[in-house]
Amino acid sequence: MEKRIYDKKTGIHYELQGDYYLPCLKLPEQPKVEIGIWGAGLRWRPLPQAEAPTEPTGETANEQYPQPCNGNR
Repeated sequence: MEKRIYDKKTGIHYELQGDYYLPCLKLPEQPKVEIGIWGAGLRWRPLPQAEAPTEPTGETANEQYPQPCNGNR
């Protein structure tokens, strides 16, 4: 099999890649255009990590989580 073939009908060269002939295409160079912050859309930013909740200890635990009264004191 030939490595490179030319199709006279379309005017495109094809190159053998594995078992398939893929077209050899070259895109035209495009100028670099600045679109600004609003044209690009605001980029997603990750939210700051929240601190993991900790178990209250000592006297503050009683203040934060009062025990229900069940009449046994």
